[in-house]
Amino acid sequence: MLLSDEMKIINIKSGTLKKPKKIDLVVSALIEDDDKVLLIKRKKNKSFPSHWGIPTGKVKPGETLEEAIKREVREETNLDIEILEPYHLTQEFHDDHHHIVIAFKVKIISGHPKAGSDAEEVKWFSKGKVSRLKLQPTAREQLRF
Repeated sequence: MLLSDEMKIINIKSGTLKKPKKIDLVVSALIEDDDKVLLIKRKKNKSFPSHWGIPTGKVKPGETLEEAIKREVREETNLDIEILEPYHLTQEFHDDHHHIVIAFKVKIISGHPKAGSDAEEVKWFSKGKVSRLKLQPTAREQLRF
């Protein structure tokens, strides 16, 4: 997997910060179709409730980054994907969390978008409207078009 020459590390601090208990590795998937992007609305019992973002989740022990992103996208959107390339790296600090987030550009290979485990809703948005949504802090950086 090659990293883009333009990729840089973004640090995001939000909410009430406490000393992190551990570091989690997290993956995100940018799913685009022409001038649209597929976003999920987080459930109310999750961090950043009712915020929009791209499909995201923690890598499980023993799982590769590729396996994790495919699993998370399937769980949250009912889609099977192909990974194109990593495009964004973020260190996210909120509450007592420290996440290293690697975002990938992906493409749909099968399925129809449907809200799953951590998603309240799944919806296509034109890229021009994304900046007006209530976005997760990391998603705001990941979705700079």
